[in-house]
Amino acid sequence: MDQTQPHPIRYASDFVRVWGNIVTINTNLYDLTILFGQHIADAVPDPCIEHQVAVSMSWQGAQALVGLLTSLIRAHEQQTGESLLPPHASVSSLPAEA
Repeated sequence: MDQTQPHPIRYASDFVRVWGNIVTINTNLYDLTILFGQHIADAVPDPCIEHQVAVSMSWQGAQALVGLLTSLIRAHEQQTGESLLPPHASVSSLPAEA
């Protein structure tokens, strides 16, 4: 295959698409793992957060993902207006920027 041509995209036979409205990140020196979960409020009598899938990647992969997401969010906001987090949304566990 010519190096300038993109590789074809295929989905694995066990490919699964999940919904996540809760994100948790675990890190170590070499990589990070992003857990996507769902808040199950109607789980009576014990509401919970149910983890759906975990994605592990290198820090370099995470940097590339940040760039891609930033680009996509900017393009989306140019078309639809600013996307604001709800007032109760928590990002307090993120380290303060220097």
